[in-house]
Formats: sequence, C-alpha cells, structure tokens
Amino acid sequence: MVLRVANPLANLIVLLRIVAIRRVLMVVVLLNLAFSGLYSNFPLFTAARFGWGMFENALFFAFVGICAVTTQGLLLGRMQRWLGDARLARVGMIVMVCALLATGLASAAWMLYPSVGLIAFGSGLAIPALTSLLSLQVSPADQGRLMGGTAALLNLTMIAGPVVAGISFDRAGTAAPYLIGALLGSAALLIFASPTIIPRQEATS
Repeated sequence: MVLRVANPLANLIVLLRIVAIRRVLMVVVLLNLAFSGLYSNFPLFTAARFGWGMFENALFFAFVGICAVTTQGLLLGRMQRWLGDARLARVGMIVMVCALLATGLASAAWMLYPSVGLIAFGSGLAIPALTSLLSLQVSPADQGRLMGGTAALLNLTMIAGPVVAGISFDRAGTAAPYLIGALLGSAALLIFASPTIIPRQEATS
C-alpha cells in the first residue's frame, strides 16, 4: 500500500479511502474529541461547580501532567509488552469512559483528582496503542505520510473538541462535556470491537 501525496490534507483524503485505516482513525478521532475539550473547559467546570480559581486549577493541571508523564514514561512500555497494542487500547478506552463519567458526576472537588487522573492514564495508554496499530496498516516507506495525515486530522479535533465542549457546557449544563465525552469514548470502543479493525499479527499476539 503506497501513499504518493506529500500534502498532509491530501494524504488525509487518501487515508480515508482505506477501510482498515479509516476505522482506526475513527476511533482515534472520537477519543481525541472526547479528550480535547477537557483542558479548555475544565477551569469553567471547576469554577462553576466547586468555586475553584487560578491557583487550584494550576495545582490540578500539574497533577494531571505528573499522571501523564508517569503513564507514558513508566507504565506504557511495560503494559504494552504485557497486553499488546489491541488489549492496551481497549483497556485505555474503558478507563477513559468510566473516568469521564465520574468527572461529570463528581459531587466533591477531591473526586476530580482520581477521575481526571484516570482520564490522563487511559488516554496515555489508548492513544499510543492506536497509533501503533495504525502504523501496522501501511508499509515502512509510508509511515511518514501516515503520520502527517493523522496529525492533520487530529489538529481538526483540537479545534472541534473545545467548541463542542463549550456549547454543551452553556446549553446543557456543567456535566455535559464530560458525559458527551463518555458517549464518544463508548462509540470509539464499539467501533474498535469490530473483528476487522485489528491487524492480523496484532490480533493473534
């Protein structure tokens, strides 16, 4: 399978014509939509529900950063060797969905620490595992083109995610961005459950 186009957006159009890649990309897009609204919306959410200010949010984002670094720096490699990419992606998505629900339903400020920490943990497992699965769908010569097209698509989700989160926050309440995120994550999990989405060498590992 050879992708001949240098432009990232043109590469994206080519990628979306390939069924196997398209389905994995759908999973990645849904997860990033669920996750990308978190950072832009979170200060509004904590201010409206728990009266947090700049200081509390700054401490909290430092905590989330530590969770992300710990997940990807210490845990990801070990868990990848133990579970394989497909199971790792599945575990990460399940954790993300449950944690997004818990965040939206949190009734006390302390509950945000474990719930959002688990969001960072789940996304830190799922996104790299899905990226690895994507790379198995094309030849080594096409890896750069694949990553360029994928990056273009993910940049679009970074625009759309905060917009969806902001509108739902204003129109449907403070919990809405996180409950919608849980629905998007659930949809990604259902798509990923398809037996045709995982490359043969990964499915049999």
